[in-house]
Amino acid sequence: MMLGSVLIFVLVAALGLALLRSLRGPTLLDRAAGADVASSCVAAILIVLSVFVVDSRKFLDVAWIAVGMGLLSNQVLAYFLAHREWVGHKKENRSWES
Repeated sequence: MMLGSVLIFVLVAALGLALLRSLRGPTLLDRAAGADVASSCVAAILIVLSVFVVDSRKFLDVAWIAVGMGLLSNQVLAYFLAHREWVGHKKENRSWES
């Protein structure tokens, strides 16, 4: 029980720092990295709750859903960053693209 409490405290602190990075990040990539770490922290908190605190496997299914949603949101954000002209931004002139 003590180990679970310590792990949850550390993960909640990491989640807070990740949310701070995703809110204050100077660039869009910093915000994406913060959101990615935040979704991983949420999944880890659910796994620690399932294994150490509640001693039930019910939270593991929810953790899998959280991991899947984090992966999907990262893919959507990567697609958005690759196609920025959606919101009126022009693509930068890159010499390696023909």
